[in-house]
Amino acid sequence: MHFTDQIATYIKDRALNLQHLTIVLPSERAKKYIANSLYKAYQKPLIAPKMITIDRWVRELSEKVIIDKTRALIRLFEIQLDKAEKNIDYSFDEFITWGNMLLSDFDELDRYLLNSKELFGNLADIKEIENWSFGAENLSEGQKRFIEFWDRLPGYYTALNEKLASENSHYMGKAYRFVCENLDCVFKEDKEAHFLFAGFNALSPAETSIMKQLNKMGRGHILINADKFYLESESHEAGRFLRDLKHQLDDKKLAYVEDVLTKEPKEIEIIECAQFTGQVKVAGTILDQMDESTIQNTLVLLADESLIVPLLKTLPHKIGKANITLGLPLKNTSLRSWVDLIFSIQENKRRFKSEGMYFQDLQKVWNHPFISAILPQKEKEIIIQKEQEIISNK
Repeated sequence: MHFTDQIATYIKDRALNLQHLTIVLPSERAKKYIANSLYKAYQKPLIAPKMITIDRWVRELSEKVIIDKTRALIRLFEIQLDKAEKNIDYSFDEFITWGNMLLSDFDELDRYLLNSKELFGNLADIKEIENWSFGAENLSEGQKRFIEFWDRLPGYYTALNEKLASENSHYMGKAYRFVCENLDCVFKEDKEAHFLFAGFNALSPAETSIMKQLNKMGRGHILINADKFYLESESHEAGRFLRDLKHQLDDKKLAYVEDVLTKEPKEIEIIECAQFTGQVKVAGTILDQMDESTIQNTLVLLADESLIVPLLKTLPHKIGKANITLGLPLKNTSLRSWVDLIFSIQENKRRFKSEGMYFQDLQKVWNHPFISAILPQKEKEIIIQKEQEIISNK
């Protein structure tokens, strides 16, 4: 039985009210499959419960606006300018090297429900001890600045949170802390709400606390899918997360622990490819040979995420929409190449001091996916004709 079928059976067997149930998931991918499993379990059409990822769920519960990392970085730089004492403090280039790291640390601090004053105090003491043996007179300017930086950390954390609070906003880690410490907010819209957390493994203390509190109230259900191959192997790091979770949730027996990996037969075919792009071409060919029902239950797992763009271009037309659950960097998208092209046109106009456009740039413009996607067939034919004229006449 698939894990999504187990979730549906669990809901049906306990007669959970779908109208008041929210299924909280680690990612979007499982939503469609859970909906299919619910239909199979109940054998009739029904209004499915709310299904949402945990990040989006926390966003909805937060009383403040959750800003993205870029905006938070700008707010932090404004604080840095307020605290600036030396010329180097005004440099954004210098700030960017540690600003992103500091924001990640602040986020983790709140997700782990740590006391900021104690944490930063301990860190400053540790760094002072590490540098004590050198003697203050033997430290370089860079080392002195490094020690001074650790002394300033508590001020940055406090100032950033005060600034964001004045704008009625906060970052994601602070939102998790808010929900954890103000759990009544989950019942603000629905007093009879129940929550089912399914498919999680590595959790932050804030996430664990939210689940434990709801579970003790009888309003939270936690379903973990695991295999004995990982869970019972002391040397396997994947199993460590599951064992830690079992301990944190005070659960003597994790739900749906199976023994599939070592017992069920596997069919593995290895196909040799000369190049990385050859892999996605083979994958596209194999997918094209599958029927629709097989494709619906097929996962393409990439070892190199940069192959996602060529893979999308080689997917057969019959697939229609693909469910993608990995990060796609902006630099790998058509948007990046389109922006680069616009800059290239401007640079060439300035370089040649001309109002005209370099013909190769023009070709790239009308052949770009963003442009070709909106052009009618008649205009495409005109473009082909013009392209032939340009090439033949040089």
